[in-house]
Amino acid sequence: MSRKTNEKQLIIREWNWIYENLNKFDLISHVKQPIINSATIGQKVDHIKAKNFINLHTKIFEEESFSICLSDESLICFYYIYDKQNEIVGHNLMYIPFPIDEDNGTGEETARAKYIRVDYDQEGHKDVIHTRVHLHVGVYKTNFRIPISHYLTPKDFLYLILKYIYHSEDKFIDKLIVNKERKNLLTEMEADKFRLLLGE
Repeated sequence: MSRKTNEKQLIIREWNWIYENLNKFDLISHVKQPIINSATIGQKVDHIKAKNFINLHTKIFEEESFSICLSDESLICFYYIYDKQNEIVGHNLMYIPFPIDEDNGTGEETARAKYIRVDYDQEGHKDVIHTRVHLHVGVYKTNFRIPISHYLTPKDFLYLILKYIYHSEDKFIDKLIVNKERKNLLTEMEADKFRLLLGE
């Protein structure tokens, strides 16, 4: 089986693993099985903006268009795009915090600051300033993007959220770390600059 075929199967396998192992993660309350089409996996949801943060969170929650719902009703959304060879050509991965946490006395502004989105976007690519894969932090009007060298899988993204937002102990989330071949998606110029290398 070729690497190109394995890319699509890898995403399906990891997503299904999270679904089947839901009970091993205290912070996860619900996992949706992946919606698999010929060119996509998951459901596309609108990008969160400051003015629609609460309404979009509510809509995604009520329509169950999320991929994972955490115990605090924060949401994780996975959406992958494939070409005809089943190679990943784009993704949109989002962590949408629950807008109001009365127990901790935090509100929408705090939640918006914790919003995380990792895009894999080939069409908008501009050397260095808009790398193919990049991380957005917070809901702001700035174009702040942190370059990432490769696409992220469901386990990668879930680990990122559980470790760095929820500070989960390694013994609970180490099962999400998987050694796998990763295709470098940075140009030569981008690889010489600041970037994130995950799992290497």
